[in-house]
Amino acid sequence: PGGLVTKDEFDGVGRTTKESQTDGGGDSGYSDADDVTGDAVLTQTEWQYDADGNPVFVTTRDRFHDETGTGTLGTPTSGVHARVSYRVMYYDLADRETTDVDVGTNGGTAYTRPATPDARDDDHHRTDFGYNAAGLMSDVTDPKGLLNKTYYDLLGRTTKTIENYVDGVVSDSDDKTTELTYDSGGHQATLRADLTGGGYQETKWVYGITSPIVSNDVLKEMQYPDPSTGNATSSEKDGYTYNQLGEVLTSSDRNGTVHTYSLDVLGRKTSDTVTTLGSGVDGTVREIDWAYDGQGNAYLVTSKDVSGTVVNQVQDAFNGLGQLTQEWQATSGTVNTSTTPSVQYGYSFLPSGTNNNSRLTSITYPNGRRLDYEYTTTLADAISRLSDIKDGSTVLEGYQYLGLGTVVTRAHPQPGVNLTYAKLAGESDGPAGDQYTGLDRFGQVVDDRWTTSSGTAEDRFGYGYDRDGNRVYKENLLDSTRSELYAYDGLNQLTSFQRGTLNGTKDGLTGSASRSQSWDFDALGNFDSQTTDGTAQTRTANKQNEITSISGATTPTYDANGNLTTDETGRTFKYDAWNRLVEVRDSDPGHTLLATYRYDGLNHRVREIRGSTTTDLYYSDQWQVLEERVGGVVQSSYAWSPVYVDAMIARDRDTDGNGSLDERLYVVHDANFNITALIDTSGNVVERYAYDPFGAFTVLTPTWGARASSMYGWTYQHQGLRYDADLRAFDDRNRIYDPELGRFFQLDPIGLLGGDVNIYRFLENRPSVGLDPSGLGPSFGHPNPKASIAAHRKKVREAEEEADAALKTKINAMASLPCQKAKDKVYAALMELVKIAREPWYGIAGETPLGGTWAGGMTGFCGDCQKWQETYLAKMQGAISRLRKEGIIGCAFEVDGVAWENDLTFGLAGHAAIRIQFEDGTNIYLDDGNKGGLDHVFDDSELPNWRYTPTHPNKVTFIQHPDIRAKCKASGKSCLNHLCD
Repeated sequence: PGGLVTKDEFDGVGRTTKESQTDGGGDSGYSDADDVTGDAVLTQTEWQYDADGNPVFVTTRDRFHDETGTGTLGTPTSGVHARVSYRVMYYDLADRETTDVDVGTNGGTAYTRPATPDARDDDHHRTDFGYNAAGLMSDVTDPKGLLNKTYYDLLGRTTKTIENYVDGVVSDSDDKTTELTYDSGGHQATLRADLTGGGYQETKWVYGITSPIVSNDVLKEMQYPDPSTGNATSSEKDGYTYNQLGEVLTSSDRNGTVHTYSLDVLGRKTSDTVTTLGSGVDGTVREIDWAYDGQGNAYLVTSKDVSGTVVNQVQDAFNGLGQLTQEWQATSGTVNTSTTPSVQYGYSFLPSGTNNNSRLTSITYPNGRRLDYEYTTTLADAISRLSDIKDGSTVLEGYQYLGLGTVVTRAHPQPGVNLTYAKLAGESDGPAGDQYTGLDRFGQVVDDRWTTSSGTAEDRFGYGYDRDGNRVYKENLLDSTRSELYAYDGLNQLTSFQRGTLNGTKDGLTGSASRSQSWDFDALGNFDSQTTDGTAQTRTANKQNEITSISGATTPTYDANGNLTTDETGRTFKYDAWNRLVEVRDSDPGHTLLATYRYDGLNHRVREIRGSTTTDLYYSDQWQVLEERVGGVVQSSYAWSPVYVDAMIARDRDTDGNGSLDERLYVVHDANFNITALIDTSGNVVERYAYDPFGAFTVLTPTWGARASSMYGWTYQHQGLRYDADLRAFDDRNRIYDPELGRFFQLDPIGLLGGDVNIYRFLENRPSVGLDPSGLGPSFGHPNPKASIAAHRKKVREAEEEADAALKTKINAMASLPCQKAKDKVYAALMELVKIAREPWYGIAGETPLGGTWAGGMTGFCGDCQKWQETYLAKMQGAISRLRKEGIIGCAFEVDGVAWENDLTFGLAGHAAIRIQFEDGTNIYLDDGNKGGLDHVFDDSELPNWRYTPTHPNKVTFIQHPDIRAKCKASGKSCLNHLCD
């Protein structure tokens, strides 16, 4: 669907040797399926294998944005021009990967795989892997030479991980240690994050209930660390009760709030009612309800107060393909489809035979403003790749691509200021060996340049990186005195920042810094101190990672759920039963009310009340504010780029209150999406912004002079997030982020699934390179598919090894499998399917079709879904069919694709997953977790806040076959005994 054609070439034993993503332009019949003659090839990946069948050399070619030729891709200087990147792998005698070397473009020179791996250096990003006596991956040494170690028990389960291993003794910057234990049922029982001096923080999961069902596999409670001792305690816990189907019936939190859930016969949540309201918790909203249409879409989401009166409501309409066509957003009361403001989505459905796609063609705002999404070039039309976004006759932004999806030019015809990563006329190729001077050999942004048609830069930053992808400098190429220098510790946490003039080697400053900050962290990343321009601020934290003191400031306080209730300035905050911030009061003796906030059932902040002024916010389906209204009149209207969820194109504003949007300002940002300048429609810079790494910002004049506040009422700043002056913090969708404290107000709503044992920490203390648009977990690397993601790879591999061990443990524990040989065969079959699902995406390990939106730093605007359906699904089907013939699938287990949702993903993407259904009724799920790459293994009892949604559009349906097990049972025979032969 969409028109993209995938063509594979195979060797004599069925291994893929080349895969091409094309427009199919040369195809007139089935005979053209085996070649790319006449096709515009977007991306081409080639594999070479050793004698044991291990992939040892991966070459990726990405078509130049201005290439017009067809057929097989060549090099930057020959044939159909393309950027060429290389990656090589090495294995031991047991066929285990021992080394992975990413050489990127090799400077534009063809690369030959050496017999032994290249040494680590800035041009060879090498990762090494070591194994224990049981064959499990125990050591990962990253491109910087930092060693991570993993320890296992005799069942292959992870018992301890150590990041930046030096001597095994925990310190603030090395030997970061996490320990795990398991109960007799194989469930993870505890997680212990170790501190210096022998301290620790322990989280505990207690399984086993006796009513209304008896089961030791059901999570009863989750216990948090005692804030003083660090031991898990039953006085600090979340609890769960269940119905007879094992579905969560109630949940209780540490504030004392109890949620009671109702579900329909399909197991879908229909209501979440607060039956007990905790002390100090706001009770404006006491219930959230969901209703479903005939396709299974959640089409109506309603928030109610304690009396059942509707507080606000969202209603959706869908077409036959499950695509959202209209969303009514009642910020107060119920939806009236005749009068309630709505956002409409248009699609161009072209049936098979003309072009098999249904792609977005327009978004109509509540005020009637319509943005058209165009596919104007022949190639863009053929593969449904966006060419531009137009507002009436004005093109707001146009796109050119390297390869399939790397945007290298963003054009803005109205102001005449464009972002480009390609060289300008008369310039030489860059050090990567091709015309993309803005991207280094690994795809990292090194020149973020916004220029006029004459080549004059309106904003321009140069960047340098270390081998783990950390930015080590940011050079202001228009005002060299405002360049920046960064340093990191052995855990890749930012330890210092200086602003000034870089020296010739860009590893120091010439002269003194005009602005500087440095940080010292404890073993879990809490700030021990922050020094700004020579003035030190010290902090302490308890064993729940809550701040307990800040020198020279008010001591922060927290409620029992860990929500910040008083900040360092003395302002106070209040939260509702879903831990959403609903009120802020000033630090004055009377604690004057500054603002009140209201949220809909999708967690969108839909109303802000400040005194007598009420502002209503209306959103896109990507959780982007499209309109702000006061008294029903539009004050601001926003247009967003598809390159990143918080990349704004422009804002239109009513400056004089007459109901007309009379001012348009275009946005300029740096490589980390910090908004650095505003440009009017004539191309003039009207305001600039500068940022400390953790997001505190200053407003500047067009010539970088000081300005007390924005002259344009600007509210989007750090990483494109929405700033709230009353909170002095950013709305990061699911949480509030405080740039002064450098951490979140609230715990991560998905808890430890966010990938950090300190779930207040922002971007793992790597704010100069990471992004977190949801508040649910970080992503590192610029959202270009070829970005260097060594740190991501390391996490993916570790998580996948852990998932594989967990899967093996579950299989070995299955009494329904009659012998160990059967268990081994089943595990091997499942690993074959998992291996297919883990095949590299754009040639980068761990970026898989089941990877989430942020797997490896990609934006994922349906590209991952399309890739899955068009390429990997076919491979999976083939493997399933063969394993069925061998009598494994169909007898021992069945395979299906599912999607999981919780309250945070409702109406959004959900998690794609593979469901393994065993003969005894047991289900095991493999999903992408939060790091990408099928790194999460769980069963029906282990994730009570998530639910299987059989009709979710992200569900993958494999080819269905007759139920072999039913036939076996009917004949009185066993399907499983042959597996023991």
